[in-house]
Amino acid sequence: MTRTLTIVSALFSITLAAACGKGGDAVADKPAPAKPATGAPVALEVTAIGKDSVEIDAYDFSDKAVAGYGFLFRYHDKDGKILKVKSGTPFESEIDHMSVSGRRFKVEAGTWGHFTIDHLSVPEGAVKADALVDMVRWTDGTKVEDLWSLPPGNPDQWPAK
Repeated sequence: MTRTLTIVSALFSITLAAACGKGGDAVADKPAPAKPATGAPVALEVTAIGKDSVEIDAYDFSDKAVAGYGFLFRYHDKDGKILKVKSGTPFESEIDHMSVSGRRFKVEAGTWGHFTIDHLSVPEGAVKADALVDMVRWTDGTKVEDLWSLPPGNPDQWPAK
Protein backbone atom coordinates (compact mmCIF):
# COMPACT_ATOMS: atom_id res chain seq x y z
CA MET A 1 0.00 0.00 0.00
CA THR A 2 2.81 2.42 0.93
CA ARG A 3 4.67 1.57 -2.26
CA THR A 4 1.56 2.27 -4.38
CA LEU A 5 1.03 5.56 -2.58
CA THR A 6 4.66 6.55 -3.21
CA ILE A 7 4.38 5.75 -6.93
CA VAL A 8 1.08 7.64 -7.26
CA SER A 9 2.57 10.59 -5.37
CA ALA A 10 5.65 10.62 -7.63
CA LEU A 11 3.52 10.45 -10.79
CA PHE A 12 1.34 13.30 -9.51
CA SER A 13 4.44 15.42 -8.82
CA ILE A 14 5.83 14.76 -12.29
CA THR A 15 2.46 15.58 -13.91
CA LEU A 16 2.10 18.76 -11.87
CA ALA A 17 5.62 19.90 -12.74
CA ALA A 18 5.00 19.27 -16.43
CA ALA A 19 1.69 21.11 -16.40
CA CYS A 20 2.91 24.13 -14.43
CA GLY A 21 6.36 24.26 -15.94
CA LYS A 22 9.11 26.72 -15.20
CA GLY A 23 9.23 28.33 -18.64
CA GLY A 24 10.54 27.46 -22.05
CA ASP A 25 12.16 24.06 -22.36
CA ALA A 26 15.87 24.20 -21.62
CA VAL A 27 18.32 23.68 -24.48
CA ALA A 28 21.33 21.73 -23.26
CA ASP A 29 24.90 21.73 -24.56
CA LYS A 30 24.52 24.65 -26.95
CA PRO A 31 27.05 27.51 -26.79
CA ALA A 32 25.85 31.10 -26.50
CA PRO A 33 25.25 32.73 -29.90
CA ALA A 34 26.61 36.06 -31.09
CA LYS A 35 24.78 39.04 -29.58
CA PRO A 36 22.19 40.54 -31.93
CA ALA A 37 23.37 43.54 -33.97
CA THR A 38 20.16 45.35 -32.96
CA GLY A 39 21.38 45.49 -29.35
CA ALA A 40 18.60 43.18 -28.17
CA PRO A 41 19.29 41.22 -24.98
CA VAL A 42 17.78 38.09 -26.56
CA ALA A 43 19.07 36.18 -29.61
CA LEU A 44 16.73 33.91 -31.54
CA GLU A 45 17.28 30.86 -33.73
CA VAL A 46 14.41 29.33 -35.69
CA THR A 47 14.62 25.55 -35.35
CA ALA A 48 11.47 24.52 -37.27
CA ILE A 49 8.63 26.00 -39.32
CA GLY A 50 5.07 24.69 -39.24
CA LYS A 51 1.92 25.60 -41.16
CA ASP A 52 1.09 28.39 -38.69
CA SER A 53 3.95 28.18 -36.20
CA VAL A 54 7.67 28.60 -35.66
CA GLU A 55 9.84 26.82 -33.11
CA ILE A 56 12.40 29.08 -31.47
CA ASP A 57 15.57 28.69 -29.43
CA ALA A 58 16.05 31.92 -27.44
CA TYR A 59 19.20 32.93 -25.57
CA ASP A 60 18.94 35.53 -22.77
CA PHE A 61 22.05 37.77 -22.56
CA SER A 62 20.57 39.96 -19.82
CA ASP A 63 21.04 39.58 -16.08
CA LYS A 64 17.29 39.00 -15.54
CA ALA A 65 14.85 36.27 -16.51
CA VAL A 66 12.81 37.29 -19.55
CA ALA A 67 9.26 36.18 -20.30
CA GLY A 68 7.72 38.68 -22.72
CA TYR A 69 8.66 39.42 -26.31
CA GLY A 70 7.63 41.22 -29.45
CA PHE A 71 8.76 39.10 -32.40
CA LEU A 72 9.46 39.92 -36.03
CA PHE A 73 9.50 37.02 -38.50
CA ARG A 74 10.60 37.01 -42.14
CA TYR A 75 10.06 33.92 -44.30
CA HIS A 76 12.05 32.64 -47.31
CA ASP A 77 11.25 30.15 -50.06
CA LYS A 78 13.62 27.42 -51.29
CA ASP A 79 15.42 29.94 -53.54
CA GLY A 80 15.97 32.41 -50.69
CA LYS A 81 13.31 34.86 -51.88
CA ILE A 82 11.51 36.73 -49.09
CA LEU A 83 7.83 35.78 -49.02
CA LYS A 84 4.90 38.07 -48.27
CA VAL A 85 2.58 37.40 -45.33
CA LYS A 86 -1.15 38.07 -45.47
CA SER A 87 -0.92 38.40 -49.28
CA GLY A 88 -3.84 40.11 -50.97
CA THR A 89 -5.01 41.83 -47.78
CA PRO A 90 -4.54 45.41 -46.56
CA PHE A 91 -2.03 43.90 -44.07
CA GLU A 92 0.29 42.40 -46.71
CA SER A 93 3.93 42.71 -45.64
CA GLU A 94 7.29 40.97 -45.71
CA ILE A 95 7.25 40.88 -41.90
CA ASP A 96 5.05 38.87 -39.54
CA HIS A 97 4.58 40.27 -36.02
CA MET A 98 3.65 38.47 -32.79
CA SER A 99 3.81 39.35 -29.10
CA VAL A 100 3.81 36.75 -26.32
CA SER A 101 4.38 36.67 -22.60
CA GLY A 102 4.00 34.21 -19.78
CA ARG A 103 5.66 31.45 -17.83
CA ARG A 104 5.90 29.09 -20.81
CA PHE A 105 8.12 31.67 -22.57
CA LYS A 106 10.42 32.31 -19.59
CA VAL A 107 14.17 32.08 -20.22
CA GLU A 108 16.57 32.49 -17.31
CA ALA A 109 19.52 34.89 -17.56
CA GLY A 110 22.50 33.42 -19.41
CA THR A 111 20.61 30.38 -20.70
CA TRP A 112 18.81 29.02 -23.73
CA GLY A 113 15.08 28.31 -23.82
CA HIS A 114 12.91 26.65 -26.45
CA PHE A 115 9.28 27.31 -27.30
CA THR A 116 6.76 27.35 -30.12
CA ILE A 117 5.11 30.53 -31.37
CA ASP A 118 1.81 29.72 -33.05
CA HIS A 119 -1.05 31.60 -34.74
CA LEU A 120 1.41 33.03 -37.25
CA SER A 121 0.84 33.80 -40.93
CA VAL A 122 3.49 31.45 -42.33
CA PRO A 123 3.21 31.70 -46.12
CA GLU A 124 2.98 28.62 -48.30
CA GLY A 125 6.39 27.59 -49.59
CA ALA A 126 8.32 28.92 -46.58
CA VAL A 127 11.36 26.74 -45.86
CA LYS A 128 13.37 29.17 -43.73
CA ALA A 129 12.55 31.95 -41.30
CA ASP A 130 14.49 34.80 -39.72
CA ALA A 131 13.45 35.97 -36.27
CA LEU A 132 14.27 39.02 -34.16
CA VAL A 133 12.85 40.57 -31.02
CA ASP A 134 11.72 44.18 -31.14
CA MET A 135 10.68 44.23 -27.47
CA VAL A 136 11.71 42.23 -24.38
CA ARG A 137 10.15 42.15 -20.91
CA TRP A 138 11.76 40.76 -17.74
CA THR A 139 10.14 39.03 -14.81
CA ASP A 140 10.92 38.28 -11.19
CA GLY A 141 8.11 35.74 -11.00
CA THR A 142 5.48 38.15 -9.71
CA LYS A 143 5.62 41.01 -12.19
CA VAL A 144 6.62 41.64 -15.79
CA GLU A 145 8.27 44.92 -16.81
CA ASP A 146 9.84 46.37 -19.95
CA LEU A 147 13.56 45.61 -20.35
CA TRP A 148 14.39 46.69 -23.92
CA SER A 149 12.75 47.77 -27.15
CA LEU A 150 13.91 48.57 -30.66
CA PRO A 151 13.89 52.31 -31.38
CA PRO A 152 10.75 53.42 -33.24
CA GLY A 153 10.87 52.89 -36.97
CA ASN A 154 8.90 51.48 -39.86
CA PRO A 155 7.12 48.35 -38.53
CA ASP A 156 7.11 46.89 -42.05
CA GLN A 157 10.86 47.21 -42.55
CA TRP A 158 13.35 44.61 -41.30
CA PRO A 159 15.82 46.27 -38.88
CA ALA A 160 19.31 46.79 -40.28
CA LYS A 161 21.90 44.45 -38.82
